[in-house]
Amino acid sequence: MLRAKRWILAIVLCTFFLSPTVTSAYERTIEKGRTVSIHYILRVDGKVLESTVGKAPLTYHQGDGKILPALAKALEGLKEGDHKRVVLPPQKAYGLNDPKQYRLVKKSSFPIDLKLLPGMVVDIKSPQGDVLPAIVWEVHKDDVLLNFNHPLAGKTLVFDVTVVKIR
Repeated sequence: MLRAKRWILAIVLCTFFLSPTVTSAYERTIEKGRTVSIHYILRVDGKVLESTVGKAPLTYHQGDGKILPALAKALEGLKEGDHKRVVLPPQKAYGLNDPKQYRLVKKSSFPIDLKLLPGMVVDIKSPQGDVLPAIVWEVHKDDVLLNFNHPLAGKTLVFDVTVVKIR
């Protein structure tokens, strides 16, 4: 009887010490609450818009909202060293271009020495005192058409991501 108890104890101890209780870096996956470092290349309309390659990786906490939620979801389950291409249509990125986000503003609202050109970004102070970026869309004789949509609204984003570290 004593011998049987020793064998059972030996089996339990072996199971405890030989079971994989510590997760190695290669087994960690991206999941909510983990700190993740990635390198990425962002392409829009086939052109590189942003990249961390050759720079420090982007580090974020999975699920904290620092990166686009659809991108975070697409990265879930990846391991260190994994590569993935993630294509986000406008609806899952910055939304569609909303015509209601265009405003006609008097040119006299701007400093007289500011040369307004289509495509430039200007900061506009809202009635509440918030500063909002707007894209100069059209310049007319007396007015300026401003676009308050996100600059990437209506665009499909293509991310090439490499997972560098998961903690």
